[in-house]
Amino acid sequence: MLIEAVSRDFADHLELMPSTTGLHIAALARTASARRIADVTHRAAGADVEIQTLSQFAVRGIERAGIVLGFGAIQTALIGDGLRRLRKCFDK
Repeated sequence: MLIEAVSRDFADHLELMPSTTGLHIAALARTASARRIADVTHRAAGADVEIQTLSQFAVRGIERAGIVLGFGAIQTALIGDGLRRLRKCFDK
């Protein structure tokens, strides 16, 4: 559900990294800078949507900006609303 929604609703902003297991998905920013992604992350927190920047997980500098979406502790019924709020954070 999450992969399908991100692929559809965030296609102009994010490119999903391949994943077949786990409780997180990662996505690379198509054009946004690391600073812009940090701004999106900050706005998302203000909208009660917690995401992380991909660079938080890098040992060395990362070439492209991106985000990590965790979904393990979220009720499935709440994911759609969270994604709608996150999408608005990309438009500001």
